[in-house]
Amino acid sequence: MTPQQIPKRSVLMRDAWSGLLVTAVTLGWFLIGGWALLGAVVVGYDTPAGNELPGVKAFTWLASFSVVAGVAAWLRFRFVYQTFLTGTRTTGVLVSASVRSGSAKLRFEFVHEGKTHRAVNYVAGGPFPKSGETVNIVYDPARPSRAYVWDAYVPKRPAA
Repeated sequence: MTPQQIPKRSVLMRDAWSGLLVTAVTLGWFLIGGWALLGAVVVGYDTPAGNELPGVKAFTWLASFSVVAGVAAWLRFRFVYQTFLTGTRTTGVLVSASVRSGSAKLRFEFVHEGKTHRAVNYVAGGPFPKSGETVNIVYDPARPSRAYVWDAYVPKRPAA
């Protein structure tokens, strides 16, 4: 599959860790925006009396956390997507699938250079493969522990 056929949005939205980080960033900036609006309207930052928004330190920590979470989300997505673009594809067996609240913990194994490797993916959205099924895997040959269930991240295209 060419890079144009691997939808970035699908990989980003289905990777549970990236999704959690993006949610943290969104929530953080929502809270920061609300806090700033509160300060501007209610307290009035720039009054001649020099009033300061209560909780400035908390605001600063929240902003810092949001920035760090944003960078982590971008790095995580970049790392996972790069594996999909340049990794090696093979088949493996889904050992177990624990599905809860629209997300799943997928444990799978595959063979690389005669050695069996095991990995775990946390995936959001569905449908999910079932335990015992043969699934397509993409992995980094330099570090086979970095592996992903292709079928869980990249939606199947309908037959034309």
